[in-house]
Amino acid sequence: MKHLYNLIVLMLITSMTVSAQKQNKFSKIFDTDKSTTMIINCDDSSIAIEPSTDGKVHINYNFEFERYSVKEMKKELSKINVGATVFNNNITLNANKLRGEHATSVYKGNGSLFMNIGGLVGFKNSKPKDSIIRKTKDSLIKEITKEPLKKELLYFGDRFKIKEKNGKIKNFRKGNVKIFRSTFIVKIPPYIKLVINGKNAIVNLNGDIINELNVNIKKGVFSAKKMMNHYNKIKVDDIIFKAEYAIGGDYTLNNVKSGKIGVVNGIDLNSEFSKIEIGEIQKGVKLTDFNSEYWIYNFSNNFERFDMFSEYSKIHHFSPETNYSMRAYGHNTINYIGKHKIEMQPNRKGEKFNMMERKSKANEASSGHINFDIIHGIIYTYSDTFTPNKN
Repeated sequence: MKHLYNLIVLMLITSMTVSAQKQNKFSKIFDTDKSTTMIINCDDSSIAIEPSTDGKVHINYNFEFERYSVKEMKKELSKINVGATVFNNNITLNANKLRGEHATSVYKGNGSLFMNIGGLVGFKNSKPKDSIIRKTKDSLIKEITKEPLKKELLYFGDRFKIKEKNGKIKNFRKGNVKIFRSTFIVKIPPYIKLVINGKNAIVNLNGDIINELNVNIKKGVFSAKKMMNHYNKIKVDDIIFKAEYAIGGDYTLNNVKSGKIGVVNGIDLNSEFSKIEIGEIQKGVKLTDFNSEYWIYNFSNNFERFDMFSEYSKIHHFSPETNYSMRAYGHNTINYIGKHKIEMQPNRKGEKFNMMERKSKANEASSGHINFDIIHGIIYTYSDTFTPNKN
């Protein structure tokens, strides 16, 4: 059996060697110190950023062609533009039209078949349910980390297979399909400042990133495991935004199609025209919004104070499971508390006033105070699964 296994491995290696052309497009290493700034400009590109453990910046872009002619490879390579320079202790990486981090792009004919594994192109999620269900912090983090595609393209020997969501495997004959695989990974030490500018970009922050971040991305995807720096400035527009932990800093999320944040702590978040889910509110969180929809599932046992200032917003939030106080202040706003409806009509002067107030129990320690300052909006306050009215 061991000889048979070795023979299969040898056959696979031989097959890959014959049919694939592997190349390293770009590789650089830079020394750094605590005053170094790393600037990444990435348009129409996908990039993964990870912590470096040796005090150096490592930049590696690798790719692999399969079943491409030399002419076709040259054509694809001519579209790629990547370079890195250092000046006054600023390392600048310019990347243009670099295909996906850990991505597999498959083409057949004149675009009759296209699949991008790990990128923006995939299969649509099923229609969301009307009922609002309290998600735990951990369950939302699982949604953030799970594979976004419902179908997975696998490769074994000389045959592709499709793995359906239910786990069933189907054959997918390769035929004359051409394949391009690439990885673009940048590793940075934890003490340098990182600036990321991008358009039509997919940016993944892997690992715990304690670097000071200054991010400005329009269109694409931004995902992060853990961002922990009180000087962070994150600004995104027309994007899919996912973060397991957002700890510290200022965030501006505009036109976010799908926003999911597992835990927020010590952040000032401004948003407009977005859809955002938050798994848990911790200490020192302030949200300012215009015309977005929020789902806030949990509050920590010592969140202290949560402020939300909004206009034309729809807010779904579940009551803390511990002792707390809450006030809703504003006008021309509806507050649904379970099956009860509190409606505050607009007044001629546009003055705000108390819609609803809930005091904490005097004989128990309070976990915090929730403050809603909202006009022209709707607040849903839940304690369990609930189907909201259509507004």
